[in-house]
This record gives sequence, structure tokens and C-alpha cells, in this order.
Amino acid sequence: MTRALERLRHQQQATDDLGAIVEAMKSISAARMQRFRVMLETLDRHRMVNDRALQVALRQGPRRSPPTASSAAEGVDVPRDPGSAPWRPESVGLDAAPQALLAFGSDRGLVGGFNTRILEATVGPGRSTEPAAPAAHGTPRIIAVGARLVRAFERRGRRVDRALAAPGSVEGLAGVVQEVLLTCEHWSSVEGVRSFRLCYNHFEGGARWRTVVESLLPVDPTEWQRLREEPWPGPSLPIGLPDRQVLLRHLIRERLRRRLQLACAHSLMSENASRLAAMDAAEARIEQRRNELQRRLSRARQESITAELLDLLAGAEFEEP
Repeated sequence: MTRALERLRHQQQATDDLGAIVEAMKSISAARMQRFRVMLETLDRHRMVNDRALQVALRQGPRRSPPTASSAAEGVDVPRDPGSAPWRPESVGLDAAPQALLAFGSDRGLVGGFNTRILEATVGPGRSTEPAAPAAHGTPRIIAVGARLVRAFERRGRRVDRALAAPGSVEGLAGVVQEVLLTCEHWSSVEGVRSFRLCYNHFEGGARWRTVVESLLPVDPTEWQRLREEPWPGPSLPIGLPDRQVLLRHLIRERLRRRLQLACAHSLMSENASRLAAMDAAEARIEQRRNELQRRLSRARQESITAELLDLLAGAEFEEP
């Protein structure tokens, strides 16, 4: 009986220690979410400012049909493919050109189906144990952010061409996005990649998020038309700006940067929200385990006391004359 009590006490102590770890992880995830929430709000304001500047630059040019990608590289009024202005890709058809996928995942676990949802949205459901192979014709090149997402792609037989560690802080986000941009620029200008898709988990609030797949490049020409015709927010009209083509190239590149930063920030928010939800579920199970162990410990103590009393009574009866 003594050994059983010691074993239950040891299990109870281990459960309490695990509960303390879970509580610490919850605190870390909540603190990170707060920092990333502030960053999301800041990036969204920067995006709005960039869109207003693009609106001014687009309005300055003549109203004409969106040009081709090749003419955009030479300097145009309204770029059809925003990647063509800063990156100057070769003039090849989109259907024949190589494609690329940019996916944001996580480095760490305890996030539920966070990386699995990215994989299903880009590769599709199913399992494969084939070794990862180089991208074939029609198979997109892959940039994957997050070690666990990289391993998930490789388990499905998809080779990751550029693997990056997920940023663990607000300060590290800019560096990761810069690496993604440089890789995209290289693929666009040297290897002729013209189509870029973006996949990440979009934070919805609380512990909710959803997986989205967006076209990063080329941008739908109607997007530029929408920006151009959108009502100006305020009574004061914007002034004309010099070097319109140079400004357009800079603003388009900055717009791409902001989109990638927002995608990365949403992914980090969703990751910590998913981990927070997992820790909540773990905390509930730990509490159930703690209550169960307490009941078993109380029962074992009562049985031990009862056994000792019975032994005392038996000894007293034996000693009576």
C-alpha cells in the first residue's frame, strides 16, 4: 500500500509540473500574440498609405489598356504585372512559364492542424512516402517558411527549393520577408518564373484562423483599375509627383513587401492562437487528470488507514487474555 501511495504522489507531482509548463507556454503565446497584433495593425496602416500613393501615381498616367509584361519592363503607365516593373522578367507566356509557391508554416509543434491545412491547400489531401524530387515542368518551385512545414512537404514527395526558419519575433519578420523577396526576384529575372502564389493561415480573431491561397503575381489588372478609380479619402486632392515610373516601381515593390509581411504576421498570429487553443485543451485534460489522481490518492489513503486500524484491532484482540 505504501508503494501505491508513493506512486500516486509521484504521478500527482509530474502532473503538477506538466501543468506549470503548459501555463508558461500559454503565457508566452499570449504575449507574442499581443506583439504580433500591434504589428498587424501597423502593417495594415502602412498598406493603406502605400495604396494611396499608388492611387496618385496611377491617376497621373493616361487612361489606356493595361500593357503587356514586356512593355511594363520598359516603363509603362499602368503595369499589368507588378513584378515586371521591379524584377523585369522575360517576356514569356504565363501558361508556359514556371510557377512558384510561397507557403508560411511553423517551426514548432503543438499547433494542431496548422501545417497540415497549408499542405492540403497547396498539395492536396493524401499521404506519400516517396523521396522529395526536383520540381518538374508544371510543378511549382516552393519557398517554405517553417521547419515543420518543410518536413511536411518532403514527406509528401515535394522538394522545397528554398527553406527558411519562421521568425520568432517581430524583429525577425522583416529579415525573413527580405529573403523571400530576394529569392522571388532571382527566380523571376533569371529563371523566368512569372506566377507566384501565396498560402498562409489568416488570423480571424480569438482562436480562429482560416487557410487562404492568393495570387501574389501577376496581379489582376482590375486591381489597378480599382485603385485608380477609388474615391480619394479626404477633401484635399493629392499633388502631382515627378519621376512617375521610378515611383511606380518603388511602390509596387513596397506593396509586395507589405503583402508578404502581412501574410507572415497573420501566420504567426494564427500559429500562436492555435498553440494557445492546444494549451487550453491540454490544461483541461491536465485538470481532469489531477482530479482523478486526487480521488485515487484519497481512496488509497483511506484504504491504508483502514488497513492500519484493522491491524491494530487484530493485534489488540490477540493480546487480550
